[in-house]
Amino acid sequence: MKWIINVFAGLLVVLGMMGNSLLAQDLELPNKVFQEADDLYQQGEFYEVLKVLDDLEPYSLDLDDRMRYEILRSDAFLQLSWLDSVQACADAMSKLQDQPGFENWEGEYFFVLGNLAAARNQYKEASDYFQQANLIFAQAGKQVQQAKLYENVGLFYLDLKDFAYAYRYLKQAYDLFIKLEDVEPNLNLVVNMGVAAFRVDSFEMAEQLYLKAIQMGSQSGSPFQKARALSNLANLYRKLNNEALSLKYFDEALSLCKEHELAVGIAINHLNRSELFLNLGKYREAQEDIEIAEPIVEGLNSQTLKVALYESKARLFLQLGDSLQSYRFFRQYVALQDSMRLSDNRRIVEAWQTRFEQERLMRELAERDEDIAKAKLRGNLSFFGGLFVIIVLVALIIILIYARRQHLLKEEMAEKEKQSLMREVELNKKELTSKALSISSIEESKANLKKKLIQVVEKLPEANQWEFVPILKELDKDDSTSGPWKELQTRFEQVHDDFYKRLNELANDLTPVELKVASFIRLNLSSKEISQLTKRSLGTVLNVRSSLRKKLNLTNEENLTSFLVNL
Repeated sequence: MKWIINVFAGLLVVLGMMGNSLLAQDLELPNKVFQEADDLYQQGEFYEVLKVLDDLEPYSLDLDDRMRYEILRSDAFLQLSWLDSVQACADAMSKLQDQPGFENWEGEYFFVLGNLAAARNQYKEASDYFQQANLIFAQAGKQVQQAKLYENVGLFYLDLKDFAYAYRYLKQAYDLFIKLEDVEPNLNLVVNMGVAAFRVDSFEMAEQLYLKAIQMGSQSGSPFQKARALSNLANLYRKLNNEALSLKYFDEALSLCKEHELAVGIAINHLNRSELFLNLGKYREAQEDIEIAEPIVEGLNSQTLKVALYESKARLFLQLGDSLQSYRFFRQYVALQDSMRLSDNRRIVEAWQTRFEQERLMRELAERDEDIAKAKLRGNLSFFGGLFVIIVLVALIIILIYARRQHLLKEEMAEKEKQSLMREVELNKKELTSKALSISSIEESKANLKKKLIQVVEKLPEANQWEFVPILKELDKDDSTSGPWKELQTRFEQVHDDFYKRLNELANDLTPVELKVASFIRLNLSSKEISQLTKRSLGTVLNVRSSLRKKLNLTNEENLTSFLVNL
């Protein structure tokens, strides 16, 4: 029975550790996904943004992460002109309004609604939403969001072809980004500022902005925006009749688009080059660019690019003297332009009709979903509530067991390490004392040998006694600086490394003899043994002990040996 309990407890510990690991990963996942999505958005990879965000399950996110999720998706959908999807994101955000903390995201919510209204040409509604968002951001001190709002308002006026107001708001966004220490103006903002400046004939400012955007594109690795800046700069120089620089930057933009397989950029730059060659009278080069761009434009199925293609072909054939072909493409150009205008008007009307129909359907679906949710909630609340309590209790037990075992394991390891160190220190002390006693025994033997040798020498004739003088001197020789004595001193300093330091702190006027006697007392040797080791009389050793007591300021009640042993 006991082994079953142990196995179950071990299983709970493993499950707890796995649960903690998965929980930590789940908490880190949204931030990693949002950072990757932000980076991709700045690079113009809007499809990739949506793919990355698909890794998240929105209904498992807390309010803050859910709002970030919907905002990033709506921004990507907006760039792709998927307005129905942007509306779905706005609707999802609207359903979160009753949750605590939504007021911190209210400005962002109005911001999304403003972007959507502007994309649908609902300019009055867009202006109202942007004003509400701006007021909230200003009151909350959200300068980053306020700068992004100014940028979008600038794009809003750029779409309306009110370039003076567009430049004004884009400049406000740029200046606000510059004031912020940890946020840089994005590359798209700088390019759009250049476009607005160009449109109001501020060519010098446009040139500076385009050059800055090119530099930023090189540093950030954003080929699409860099190519866009290069192409716009080339158009600026074409406007200024600087054909050489214009062609240079068109070629750089085209090369970058080919390197990164940016089909739209390839088509646009070939068409731009054809316009430049037509102005220069280089009709063969213009025709080559048009022929390269034509299949790409047809494959992209972009009406805007088709309008530019038909206009270029009409101009080309007119210059080549083929008025019939020129007239045919001119008619296609005019027809497609008129179709685009009618399509825009029809889209506005259809958008209103779709909006009212969607609102009606959404209300019906919301009411039905709410009824279903309430029924499920009533039926499953007790079950899931109890299950949640059990899971929490099991998790707490697992955490406590694991924490207790880790604590005991650390204490056991610390105690073992402490015992090991104590044994090692004690062994070194015993070895040192044994070494000292061994030397003391040797010195005692030498003293006895000397005594007996003197007795023998005294019985010899005086003529022969001088032969034993070198031997007696050798026995009297002080070996304290070499051999066993040197080894003993080295081992003592290793075992009691701070002894001399602490002793000198108490009495800094001790003589070498007093220090040596103190070290032997520290080894718990008797005065007799110290006398033999130092080759000094017992009385001398006792005098040194007395001198030590005085210099260390010991009272009569204090024991010198105990004091030095505990030092």
